[in-house]
Amino acid sequence: MIISLVTPFLKAQIAFTETSPANSYWDLLSAGKPAEILGGSRIELKPTPYDPVNYELVTMSRVDRNADGIEDELAKLLNEVQPNETIRGIITFAIKPVAFGGDPAVIKSSLRKIMGLIKSMGGKITAGPWVNAIVGFGFEAPASAIRLIAGQLSQVDITGDNVPDKYLISLDKEMHAFNYWSSRQMTIRPWVWDNMGINGTNVTVVVIDTGIDDAVQAFPGDYPSGKIVYWADYVGDPNGNILNYPYDDNMHGTHVAGTVAGTYSAFDDQGRLIINFGISDLDFSSLSSGSWLRFRGPYMAYYVNATGTVQFDFMWKSDTTATSTQGTISAVGIGFCGKTPYWACNQNIIANVSTPSANTWYTVTYNVTSPSQFGWYYLTFQIGTPGGVALLPIMHFPVSTEYTTNVPYLSGMAPGAKLGGAKVLSYYGGGSTTNIVSAIDDVVGNRTLVTPNLYVISMSLGGGYDSTLDSAVTNAANAGVLAVVAAGNDGAGSGTAASGSPASNPYAITVAAVNAFNNITAYSSDGGASVSLNTYIKPDIAAPGGGYDLT
Repeated sequence: MIISLVTPFLKAQIAFTETSPANSYWDLLSAGKPAEILGGSRIELKPTPYDPVNYELVTMSRVDRNADGIEDELAKLLNEVQPNETIRGIITFAIKPVAFGGDPAVIKSSLRKIMGLIKSMGGKITAGPWVNAIVGFGFEAPASAIRLIAGQLSQVDITGDNVPDKYLISLDKEMHAFNYWSSRQMTIRPWVWDNMGINGTNVTVVVIDTGIDDAVQAFPGDYPSGKIVYWADYVGDPNGNILNYPYDDNMHGTHVAGTVAGTYSAFDDQGRLIINFGISDLDFSSLSSGSWLRFRGPYMAYYVNATGTVQFDFMWKSDTTATSTQGTISAVGIGFCGKTPYWACNQNIIANVSTPSANTWYTVTYNVTSPSQFGWYYLTFQIGTPGGVALLPIMHFPVSTEYTTNVPYLSGMAPGAKLGGAKVLSYYGGGSTTNIVSAIDDVVGNRTLVTPNLYVISMSLGGGYDSTLDSAVTNAANAGVLAVVAAGNDGAGSGTAASGSPASNPYAITVAAVNAFNNITAYSSDGGASVSLNTYIKPDIAAPGGGYDLT
């Protein structure tokens, strides 16, 4: 049947076909569970019809089938490891967190006593206590102590109703960033901004990732009074230092933050747009000498609709990071596609510089003198010796006044939004469930204490299904903080958009990736019935994400 849904942010009709009845997050929004749509554009999340304790019990039962309080995966591991081997785990309780009326003083006091018990049994606390979105904490303990801990927890009564509270001891699972480059189909952005007046104003989006580099020009102003207004570091830099200012030692989070709400715009003394982009670690050892290459990603192309001079300043060097063979570049040029999009047109080189030496700056230009020359201009280069190459281009493009007087051209999807950063992944792009849950718990606790309020969390990360993360995302949504998450990068047939966390969560907006031709990318995870609630289908929507291609 055909189901017509209304998105709360774009106010656009989305139709899709299903062979059987299915619900998605949009159904929840439309039905007021957990949200109501006000005025066709603003959403107000409403916790009234939602019981966090019941949801928590469901997620616990899913991973603890014999109801002994120990996750099945952890129980299996305990039978395989040595008694003195350290286990990184999570303890959660099925009671109301603070966001739903739980008493913060009582919960914190009880958790501290339990945490003290863990320490007395040879363990240590790694995260928490969590009280806002979920009740629990992270810990480490010898494998031999886990069942002893479970025996003690079976007597715990945090709520004071003389009934032991349901608990779960689970593994602290590894999560990782979904590292892919994004392409862009830009026409929807100015249309939404100009015709709907929606650009993210009065909203703060917290990017839970590898951090945000506040030195990037896309994030003007100094923290916390500039573009970035919220920051929390849960993993530290490579030396283990927890820093109280925004940084990113991996740049995946910075990339995501720029896509969300970056507002970069730089112009030279001729009023031309400047685009800088350093490219390194490129391995062309398998290609033939004389091959002309160009990036199909958006970084090296621009649609020129004004007269003036297109100018590329560039320098290259050999790079052995990606390959043991040093490569060379024999020419760099400007390509032109006309009205055909840069990702779809044939190679057409209109100006070039031949035999440029390494580590030396060169300039190649092309004069746009009339509307007949308006269109896509892009960077292209020729391989001399196959091998590793690094390239640093600085591109100057003539621009029309609409890009200099209105919203900057190189901006994210919601340039009016403020940004928050929660560093939960390390410099190598990996992290733990405990750090992610800590970030969600803190965002929920601080959601109204930051201006603008923390309404959205963005997570381009994930791993296998995790009941604790699932409950935290659900509770956050019902407390007023909506999660937008990546479907994953496991490809067609994987089903991980419906089976992994946080992608499978029915209260999150799960996004698959489309390429420059609006087709689902080869790597994007597909889904099906959500493991959390099998009446909901994942992913929810698809958006530009693809990789970059060379031709």
